[in-house]
Amino acid sequence: MGEPIAEVVREEKGSSGNAKNPPFTTNDPMYTMQWGIPACHIDSLLAAPKIHPNWRPIIAFLDTGVDIAHPDLAANIWTNQAEANGAYNVDDDGNGLKDDIHGWDFVNQTGEMHDFNSHGTHCAGIAAAVGNNGIGITGACPDAYIMPITVMQSDGTGDIATIIKGVNYAAQNGADIISMSIGTYAYSIAFEQALGQAYQNAVLVAAAGNDGAEIDKRCNLYSPGPIFPGAFTFVFGIQATQTIIGDCGYRACFSNYDCDGLSYSQFSEEELYNYELSAPGVSIMSTVPNGQYRSYNGTSMACPLVAGGIASLLQRRDYQTKEILFGDLINYSQEFHPVNFWAAYNGDSISPAILQMVTFEVNDTLYGDGSMYADAGERVQLYPTLRTMRGPADSIEVWLEFQEFEDTNTVHILQNHVPFGHPVSSYAKAKSLNPIDIRIDSNVVDGRHIRLTLCASAPSATQILRHDFVLNVTNGVKLHGVLLGNHTLYPNVHYIVTNNLAMQDGDTLFVYPGTTIKIKDNCSINATIIAKGTSDSIITFTKTDLGGYWGGLVLTGGYLSYCNVEYGSVQSVYPFGNVDNCTFSNCTTNFVNIPFFGQF
Repeated sequence: MGEPIAEVVREEKGSSGNAKNPPFTTNDPMYTMQWGIPACHIDSLLAAPKIHPNWRPIIAFLDTGVDIAHPDLAANIWTNQAEANGAYNVDDDGNGLKDDIHGWDFVNQTGEMHDFNSHGTHCAGIAAAVGNNGIGITGACPDAYIMPITVMQSDGTGDIATIIKGVNYAAQNGADIISMSIGTYAYSIAFEQALGQAYQNAVLVAAAGNDGAEIDKRCNLYSPGPIFPGAFTFVFGIQATQTIIGDCGYRACFSNYDCDGLSYSQFSEEELYNYELSAPGVSIMSTVPNGQYRSYNGTSMACPLVAGGIASLLQRRDYQTKEILFGDLINYSQEFHPVNFWAAYNGDSISPAILQMVTFEVNDTLYGDGSMYADAGERVQLYPTLRTMRGPADSIEVWLEFQEFEDTNTVHILQNHVPFGHPVSSYAKAKSLNPIDIRIDSNVVDGRHIRLTLCASAPSATQILRHDFVLNVTNGVKLHGVLLGNHTLYPNVHYIVTNNLAMQDGDTLFVYPGTTIKIKDNCSINATIIAKGTSDSIITFTKTDLGGYWGGLVLTGGYLSYCNVEYGSVQSVYPFGNVDNCTFSNCTTNFVNIPFFGQF
């Protein structure tokens, strides 16, 4: 395969201080229809010199398969040399699969690679169609190897067990990049663990989905939430852009998107769900089976464009860790604009630290009641978790300030300006070893939101982190565990169920009209309950102020009347008690389904 025809210009500087984009030409006739490559400045990247001229990255495509005979793909199809040079119908490489010469079809259990849908072939061409061969299109990395892995049915659907097998196959066979234009709204710990293992040696890229949905229900309660695997923090989640400003700006309106920004995440410290990058996903020309070409739309098309761009970038620039690669690409990107590979290529070799607050832990186990809530009159410790969005940071200091006009009598800061306690590497997160010690004034009312600012600095950071947040204070009665004897809840008291709550057999929980009970995430109430509200004095079972969804009511007897159940599990309201004139709003079900995967 010949190299693309190009004149390499690297040293000449423009007014911005970055190298000017070198010209790129190819004799592939349909290249002029590929607006995505110049939009991401991959054309300039392809014209730049390689530091690894003989290295051809392997991109694995978990999809509907690939037409390995397509004339614009055939020269780039990955070959398993042990099987290619071995005996027919023998597992020569000992991986349990016979004759997986060019990949494996986990749907049909065969090494004969086909694409009975076209989706996988289209994605493979975007990333790695042969370049400068005088036919068709140019791939974003035109000399990358294509590893076909069929995990999706011909109708474009799949299941978690098959997907995991595909991930493991890609990792075990040396894929440098895994491109996944697939996804599900159902979380699977087994899937996350398999991808976590693959991440040790491969860059993971996945589509954000085509439902026009926000990643976080806090942005839109009716959003289905994050798509996996694109939302996982160690996977590049790719949104789709269009050529002109439309109703959704440069974002394609069909594209799922990250409503709280490409780097910040409102999710928990462990989840940190994000869609980090965007790339063209409208009118994308690429290969389809039987030597043909078609234009498709979708985040499925944006995903392999980024996967191929990363492959070309890695041929031209070394990264000590994948985390530095993450930080560079994110920080050289603008929200809902195509990622700029040329800017990343020309970026600083030593990146400055950009500190970001992830979350903070309220810990009251030392001086308080151990509820992990900030209670009025209680002394608590705040442990911030920080992330470095680019370079590493050491000697970090953290402190609190009141936001402008906030009542400074609500919180007494006992220990401030504390050392974070340990360094944080590039695009990594860590929880402070040392807390900021505060005391909540005893006169703070229940439900008071205190506006504070977390500040952090480090010698290597470009600026001081100033993150505004709200400390939610409770001043009420906490319920948890097994309550002994009959209990009565009253409307003038604030109740919080902080852990699973239950009653002994024969005991009853009485709830007066007008009472509100707030239940912490995933916690349930299992009891005989007599909760008789009235039409003008409803009893409410709901989530905590900062919570998501709680477990639900498990009635072992009793009576519910004129009650509103919010953010719980409808199916957990079992029919062992009488229920009438009750409403169930913003509730989920507790059915457990096998995660459903679809293509994008």
